[in-house]
Amino acid sequence: LYRCTRPFLRSPLRASFIFRRESMSYETGSMSMQKIKSKHHENTEQQGQPSSAATPSHKVTKTEDVPRPGRAPPTAAELPILYQSEDYIIVNKPHDVRLDTDHPLTVEKLLKNILPSCPQFKWIHQLDYATSGVLCVGLNKKATARAAALFQERKTSKVYLALLQGVLAPGPHTVDVPIADDPKHDFKMMCGTDEVPGRSACTTVEVLKHGTYNGKEVTKVALHPITGRRHQLRLHTMHLGHPIVGDATYGSDLESPRMMLHAWKLTLPFSTGPLEITTDDPFDSLLD
Repeated sequence: LYRCTRPFLRSPLRASFIFRRESMSYETGSMSMQKIKSKHHENTEQQGQPSSAATPSHKVTKTEDVPRPGRAPPTAAELPILYQSEDYIIVNKPHDVRLDTDHPLTVEKLLKNILPSCPQFKWIHQLDYATSGVLCVGLNKKATARAAALFQERKTSKVYLALLQGVLAPGPHTVDVPIADDPKHDFKMMCGTDEVPGRSACTTVEVLKHGTYNGKEVTKVALHPITGRRHQLRLHTMHLGHPIVGDATYGSDLESPRMMLHAWKLTLPFSTGPLEITTDDPFDSLLD
């Protein structure tokens, strides 16, 4: 059993990347970048389920959150390394940073600063623009296929932390509601209906703590996705009547500095032994 709860490095290395804010406009629709719409792609910011093949980092494989006013990318970001080997690099992705595209600040560019000799980084799973947390990246084709198969066969274990608006009753809660494309929106998903049934989706919600954030009642939860539909966690918490704090797409909170959704734990059950990665809790100090 390999367990990592703090950065694992051969040297104390962190990557940072800085660009000038003045060179970009962050109003909705004002950024020009390549996007390939793939709503049925299983690589979501919540579950990270892969497609039939791992994705090279130079391709954009899904539509991501369009930055909105108040959700501008940071002018600088660090990419803490949680685990590194010849096969994988696992990092703690910052929120509001894209994986790739031609944007000046991306995870791919930060990784290139760390491993400049690596010819190509391969996304084994994905986290969306607004989501932070554990992200596993393949460094060679064989290792990538091995890890991607674990995601595809739903053998991995993933736990997310989130702050939800309001007071959610003690659980656990199981949300078994399908997820469908929203026919009225080219980015949003929706909970399935008789007319738009969607695909089966299931999430277990574990209440961890009640408190207040910015003077408003909130609930910190651990989210355990059973399936991996796009925007599943955001929609399932909204279905419970408690949207994620800071979710500008499905909620109404535009005041919070970020969406409070974080990929907290990832377990990869390799045949040689499980690899367990856990980050610090980014919301621990936020609750009163």
